[in-house]
Amino acid sequence: MTDICAFWIGCYILRAIYVSICFAFDHILTEITDFLLKYILIRITNALLFSIWTMLTPIKCFATKAWRRKFERIRSVGINKLPSMWLLRDVIGSIINTLLTTLSIPYVLVKSLLPLLGYSQSFNAATERFIWPASLALIVVWFVIKLTLEIITYLHQLIFNELYMVGERVGDLTEDL
Repeated sequence: MTDICAFWIGCYILRAIYVSICFAFDHILTEITDFLLKYILIRITNALLFSIWTMLTPIKCFATKAWRRKFERIRSVGINKLPSMWLLRDVIGSIINTLLTTLSIPYVLVKSLLPLLGYSQSFNAATERFIWPASLALIVVWFVIKLTLEIITYLHQLIFNELYMVGERVGDLTEDL
């Protein structure tokens, strides 16, 4: 029964991703980007709050201790009561630093390595144009796969422990007799 529930949860998540991509694509084509930007900001806020919620569960969305401490501070103090410089420097600054590092690696590959390997100018231009969306897509896919595997492992352990503990409790009852 729980495998069926996990299957439908996964299908729902994949459907939500598909609908969101179609929604964004339609708004970009119709050039209604202001609504799309507001929608994206709402989703980012929800993702931040969801990340704070996963800090309370055994699912480790952000595995580093530094991020755990930051989110625990945000949760305990409240995002509106935090010093804005700390929030800007430690939370947003580290996100920007990670993004800049992530973006610089494809730039170096496209600008220095591909010309050295002798690829044509048209291939270099096409690669330069599509390297960042491809990198972003790979990062998002990797994160989703990692999070999905952690959720599946957590649910499996939860169910396994529940079933095992029932057997252990029955064993304890027979020892008492």
